[in-house]
Amino acid sequence: MAPKLRIAMIATALVMLAGCTDSEPSARQSATATTTPYPTPSLGPLGQPGCKPASPFSSMELQGTPGEPGTSLYGMVFVRADEPLPVGEDIKVAWRMTGKGDLTVRLIDPDGHDKPLAWGPEVHGGSTYHRPGDEWGTGFKLDQPGCWEIRMSRDTSHASVWIDAAA
Repeated sequence: MAPKLRIAMIATALVMLAGCTDSEPSARQSATATTTPYPTPSLGPLGQPGCKPASPFSSMELQGTPGEPGTSLYGMVFVRADEPLPVGEDIKVAWRMTGKGDLTVRLIDPDGHDKPLAWGPEVHGGSTYHRPGDEWGTGFKLDQPGCWEIRMSRDTSHASVWIDAAA
């Protein structure tokens, strides 16, 4: 890997990690909807079941497909940029989702079975990741190649990400 790319990836990860905290008691108790002055750009065609197409994944960022108008879901993925999400490796994601209430996350394998998350969702009380909504972190491992769904739900919204995992 080129030294400049490695430095850029490390700097991005450090900035994201420095901005993440769950030390605010009110943030741990219950997340609520927030607004942001930042625009919500589209990363590409939204994902669909069966990864036809897979969710857009560009420069370490995923975009989810909303279940209803006004819902937004983005994830900053802590993997090497411009490579498919790997099978058999731990994957950390900082998610931003609009809506109200706590976040529920389901990881669904290519055969339609629910798989446990490695950890999370954990509320992040502050961050430098600028997308609409509240922020949580999750960790998971994809244990087989194929199309995985990550289904996110809050009291007032839901969205999915479809990942085409590479072996």
